[in-house]
Amino acid sequence: MFQVQDNAVMLVGYTDKDLKNAEEILEEEMVCKRVALEDKNVPQSPEWGNLKSFLNEMCNADGMKVSIEELPGKKGNEVVITGLSSSVEEAYRQIQDFVGKNTLVQKDIKVKSVATLQFMEGERKKEWNGISKNVEVVKKQNLISLSGLKTYVEEAEACVARMDSTLHSDTLNIDKPGAKKFCIDYEDMFISTAKNKYGCVIYFQKDGDTKISGHQPSQAEPLCQVNFQNEVTLALYKGDLCQHRADAIIIASNKDLKPSGGPALALLKAAGPKLQKECERIVQKEGELEPGENEVTDVENLPCKKVIHAVGPKYSEKDKSKSERLLRKAITRSLEAAAENVLNSAAISVASFIVSGIPADICVENILKAIKQYTENEEGVKSIRNIHLVDNDDHTVKTLTKFLKEEYGEENVQVPPKKSKKKPHWKKTSNKEETIKGDRSMVVTKEGVHVDVVHGNIEDTTTNVVVNSVGKELDLSSGAVSKALFGKAGNNLQNLLNTQKRGKEVKEGSVFVTDGCNLACDTVIHVVVPQWDGANGSAEKVRIRTCL
Repeated sequence: MFQVQDNAVMLVGYTDKDLKNAEEILEEEMVCKRVALEDKNVPQSPEWGNLKSFLNEMCNADGMKVSIEELPGKKGNEVVITGLSSSVEEAYRQIQDFVGKNTLVQKDIKVKSVATLQFMEGERKKEWNGISKNVEVVKKQNLISLSGLKTYVEEAEACVARMDSTLHSDTLNIDKPGAKKFCIDYEDMFISTAKNKYGCVIYFQKDGDTKISGHQPSQAEPLCQVNFQNEVTLALYKGDLCQHRADAIIIASNKDLKPSGGPALALLKAAGPKLQKECERIVQKEGELEPGENEVTDVENLPCKKVIHAVGPKYSEKDKSKSERLLRKAITRSLEAAAENVLNSAAISVASFIVSGIPADICVENILKAIKQYTENEEGVKSIRNIHLVDNDDHTVKTLTKFLKEEYGEENVQVPPKKSKKKPHWKKTSNKEETIKGDRSMVVTKEGVHVDVVHGNIEDTTTNVVVNSVGKELDLSSGAVSKALFGKAGNNLQNLLNTQKRGKEVKEGSVFVTDGCNLACDTVIHVVVPQWDGANGSAEKVRIRTCL
């Protein structure tokens, strides 16, 4: 027996078992889904009225199975679809499709670096042209702004996220005097070499540029992971949540979006005051959240793109099943929110929910059940491919490992092999010349610099840089060293050198840098040396320091 009182269903039964079974049936069969109306013009169109009429006739032809209402929500108006699960799913699919095809939105996406953006545009042309086909694309530094119909913008956003996740980017900071000017002067050559030899894109930061890449802290290997058939991975990490790399971080929050202590408080401090002010603004405008609900905010100063504040339940032993259900709801809703924001990965702070008062074992068990429920829903895993469990507490990590093996089977929980750490081997040397086996000798200067003297052909050397001596004519076919290098490098070496000298005065001591072409080295430095004068003048002052 049941009664409806104040937006709640009261169940009456003979035993706890009967009540629990009835509650499970209700949760399974009675579904409520929401579609946000970001464009206020959508529900005013005649097409929207026609769709509502069609769905009401189709779903409720033989009795009331679904209700479709437009109601004010926390983030603006939304369509609320309630009723039996089969009918709700069909109505939800058609309404979501209609809203997506008729809503104009704009999305700003940050990629790893300016070089990443240039690589996407230049080397992944097919995918990039697909993005710009249906949406307007505006680029600024490492920010991509997408504008257009929601369906196309979300598809483009997912494509950008996939490309960004498959590309590696790193930043090299050089603080040596004159290094910046040198790199800018020879920018074209460096860019060409990186592209042709290594398939990479280099971007040199210029004066006036803002930060060209985000902070990318190193991340340890997962302690263990589970790979699902739908290409979703669940991985366990031990580490600092504030330094963890994921598109979204899911933390437990109170109904007023204030941290519940522990990891959530540490995350808030690391993010800076702007995040807390944004949370306060949301609560002031939209009111407090209910258990199971969440709020998504942008974030700065952290490796993630979004923070999802999930409101968990106040745990009660008297109403244990309700507390567990609300916890599972908070997790699944948060993962759905990450997917709605077209994010690729989400990290869950298990400890933040434990700190809020839920016993550790119950918390871990229900979070894993919620993740399993989410990953089994094909509709929900369109963008989320990686779910991370992150904790720095040894006991919690052990508990998570135990429940992962129980939930998914020990044979399905993979543990990455540990990498052996070899200690560096340091070779003791004296300040005197040391002869090495083979056809080479080594001298260690008092400053600790190792100078190798090697007998062999310079054109066969495998160092990063080769220094070549040339005359003022820059003719590589003249001179023993130049001729040897030219013979192996090919005609392109002379062409590159001729290009470098255009518009420049060639004099004794001039230095020109080119690509190594067919040589085993990366770069050739050509130095214009004077005629030998018997060691009586400037001939012996070759610009070795300049080359170094």
